[in-house]
Amino acid sequence: MRIVITGATGFIGGYLVPFLAPRHEVFCLARDPSRLPQIPSVTPVRGDLGAPDALANLPEKADAIVHLAQANVPFPERANELFDVNALSTQRLADYARRAGVANFVYASSGSVYAPTDQVMTEDSLVRPQGFYPLTKQLSEAVLACYQPQLNVCILRLFAPYGPGQTARMIPGIIGRVRSGQVVTLANGGQPRVNPIYIDDVLRVIDQALSLKGHHTVNAAGPEVVSIADIAAIAGKALGAEPRLEHRTDPTRINLVADTARMLATFPLPNMVTAREGIRRTAEAMMGATR
Repeated sequence: MRIVITGATGFIGGYLVPFLAPRHEVFCLARDPSRLPQIPSVTPVRGDLGAPDALANLPEKADAIVHLAQANVPFPERANELFDVNALSTQRLADYARRAGVANFVYASSGSVYAPTDQVMTEDSLVRPQGFYPLTKQLSEAVLACYQPQLNVCILRLFAPYGPGQTARMIPGIIGRVRSGQVVTLANGGQPRVNPIYIDDVLRVIDQALSLKGHHTVNAAGPEVVSIADIAAIAGKALGAEPRLEHRTDPTRINLVADTARMLATFPLPNMVTAREGIRRTAEAMMGATR
């Protein structure tokens, strides 16, 4: 299969490219192709999704697209870039897919598109983004829904994907604070509670999504729910450090827990990585990287 991947130098992309390369021909769109792995079946393609000509160098024909790219830049100072990379690029990629004969389009959305709630979120829960970034994700989902007659689309609403090598996200942030002896803040007794999905399971989901027929929206989350205190405790055990915890009240902090029934019915995922195992692996990798 000939697969186009955006966001190939990001956290998920960095794992996905070598995962797919032994079995597929992979074209990686990146602003800096030098950051891509040098693998015979991987073709670097220079392109900035914030530019109108970003897709000019993609192959004329392809079988599938995995759209992982996103801009994590401040709003409103860089709102135009955020919109171009996160939303407008999805329309451009969908149009490219139509012209290139692409059959399957896998889009990495986010659990943040849902309206705030302390209830477990199913794919039918109310969608009401609270901010510009999740709004761009919702807009991309809506764009792809319009291409149902032309494309098989799988929208994956990711819930806190994590693993070794990740930076500037919740789980590595908590691990880093525990290791350095900094305080970990527990809002409202430990919120947000989440069911994070480990990178190995993210790869398995994307791999299977590449061959789905029809239009699917699926929560992609881990097998168990953990609190901030749980994450800190697991990290502390792996690091041999006692977490320093601080309690406070914060009405803006709410749970982000996904119902995974549809995911498990759609994708065979035996032996998913538990939060305890995944956080341990991530903590040990962070410790090894700084020795």
